[in-house]
Parts: sequence; C-alpha cells; structure tokens
Amino acid sequence: VGNKELAVQAARMMLAEHLGLVQNTMTWDAAVKLYTTQRGEVIESYVIRWLSERIGTLDLLDVDHEVIDQLIEDRRTDTSGMVASGKNRQVGIGTINKTLSAVRSVLNWAKNERHLLTSVPNIPRIKEDKRQSKADLFLTPADFKRLRAALPVHLRDLIIFAVLTLLRKQNVLDLKWADVNLERAEVYIEGGQMKGGKRQVVPLVPQALEALKRQVGKNPVWVWCYGKQGRHLSQISTTTWHKAVAKSGVDPRSTFHTLRHSGASWLAQAGATESELMQAGSWSNPAVVKRYAKLRQEDKERTFGRLAKIDLK
Repeated sequence: VGNKELAVQAARMMLAEHLGLVQNTMTWDAAVKLYTTQRGEVIESYVIRWLSERIGTLDLLDVDHEVIDQLIEDRRTDTSGMVASGKNRQVGIGTINKTLSAVRSVLNWAKNERHLLTSVPNIPRIKEDKRQSKADLFLTPADFKRLRAALPVHLRDLIIFAVLTLLRKQNVLDLKWADVNLERAEVYIEGGQMKGGKRQVVPLVPQALEALKRQVGKNPVWVWCYGKQGRHLSQISTTTWHKAVAKSGVDPRSTFHTLRHSGASWLAQAGATESELMQAGSWSNPAVVKRYAKLRQEDKERTFGRLAKIDLK
C-alpha cells in the first residue's frame, strides 16, 4: 500500500468517524499497515505474510465467523513452514493463537478506535488438548536407551549428560572446559546463562562425569564437538533428532527439552523432595517443578501405600 493510498484511507476513516458512519473500503492489508503505523505495535512478519496471502484483499466487513473458522482450519493444517526441518507436521497451538491474536487486535482496533466496524466476530483462543501436551511427556530409562542408540555417536554422551544434569539445551551446548571441574565432578553455569539469572553449580553423577571425560582432547575450548577436527557443536539438527525419535519408537512429540522433563521425573520417582527438585533444576516456583517432575502410577501407589502403615483403630 503506497503513501498516497494510506493518506486516502486515513482521510476516509476520519470522515467516517466524524459522521458516525461505517465505511467498507478498507482491505485487510491496508488495515494492518495503518494499525502498525498508528498504534506502533508489532505483528510478527510471518503472521502478516500468512494472513495477507489469505485475506489480504478482503474487506474488513467480510472477515466474519466463516472466515475466522477457515483461518483456524488453514493454520492448523498448514505445513509449508515445516519443509525446511525435513518433517512435515501441523503447526503448534501457540502459532495458531498468535495468528488469531493478530486478527483480533486489528479488528478490535478498527471497531473501537476507528469506528470502521459495528461488531467483531468472536475469535476464540484455541486450547491445547491435554492428551497432546508435551508438558506431560517424559521418557522412561528404557525409552532413553533406545533413543540414545538411534542417535549419531557424537550425540550419545551429550544426551546422557543432559538428562543427568537437567540442564537446558543451550546450557549444554555452550559448556566450556573452563566451566568444568573434573576432579570435583562439577560444572558451573554462570547466572547470565541461566533462565533464573542465578549461578548454578551442578554436581555430576558417575555416568555424567564419564560422558564428559570421553570428550577430553577433542577441543581445547568447547566440551561438545563433532567431526575429526573437533568442531564446536553449536546446535543439534532437527532432522537428525526427528529421525532418531522415529527410529527409536519413542513418543514422536519428544524434543531435546523432554530430557529435562525425564531427568526431573526420574528424580521424583526415586523419592526426591520438592525442595531437592527445585534446587536440582534451578526452579524458583514449586508449580514449575510439578509440571516437570512426573510420577508413574506405581510411584503414586507406593506413596499412598505409606498410609497403610498408620493404625487408625
């Protein structure tokens, strides 16, 4: 939309507002440009492009319930953005809601501030199916062993270290030898690298320590490397990960972050207290711990079984 057209649109809006009229000459694309210019608010570029391809030339008055329903369906089944990852799949609930939020904001602005519309269709916020939520997902030790065997050799020690330290992926990949004390069996993550902003000292259990020792000599600076020249492993290929997940037969929703859920869950299943878990995972909120640390049914039964020892007669 050119500057001249924007000026015309703005003049029409002012006239319509002054006369108390609703004019129907504003397309979606023109509205988005005016909205972002006048409100100074940012809509992510990929959301703007995606909506423009579908309703860019549509008049705002025509963005009704039927159009909203079609947008939801199109967004839910769109796989175009996943081609680069090598695995076609539906977009997440967050992406759908971000798209709907943009539509909701622009239409409400057009109605409440510019008086271009007399009503706005209800635009729902999609709720995630709890059965599909990754928050409830963790690997059993048997699952972990299958996944490890399916990964390339240079990643096998890395995921042992990750699951046994509960560290986030970036903290693992950014680990330097300067942050490692093999004699004390500890690694140090500075506060600036932690989500909570606090420095963390992570003790290493024997298997995690052995996994680190096997990396000695590969690179003088970085712990995790690959190739004969010991190049720093700065990221893990999404395609490589998905192939290993598929080959191992573990839950297809499994991501690297699932390792953090898994380590926390194993600790909880072994009887770790809430306080211990908060320290182990560097969490400051007990509610977060509950999202990460999952108990199996047999763990719950063991917990309640302790009540059987109490004489109430």
